[in-house]
Amino acid sequence: MDWNFYKSDYVGARRVGAIVQIQFTREDRRNALNSAMLSDLVKILGLLRDDAEIAAVIFSGGDRYFSAGADYTDGQLFDKSSVINYRRGLLARAEVCRQIVSLPQVTISAIEGFAIGGGLLLTMRVG
Repeated sequence: MDWNFYKSDYVGARRVGAIVQIQFTREDRRNALNSAMLSDLVKILGLLRDDAEIAAVIFSGGDRYFSAGADYTDGQLFDKSSVINYRRGLLARAEVCRQIVSLPQVTISAIEGFAIGGGLLLTMRVG
């Protein structure tokens, strides 16, 4: 796939005309959302928010699954060493949802396969 808008290890985005497709590319973990993916999404959403020429954003997980939800093996998202660190992980997940809701563009979830937990929550924020 030609990721002409944004590319990282776990998220790719391509633009075709006034539409941007954001796709999770962490298929070995069923697109479970880790801290790197959330950081990438925040960057992409910032780029989208400021681009008046983009009319629609499509979120997808590829051909097999949308997302298995939050990656519970991610020490940054689920740092239980203190209440403050654990809260930071919660806030990071909430921030992505907040930014999706605040996008001025039309947002669409293209769901193939399952969307569980945080993955399902993302689909509910889109639309």
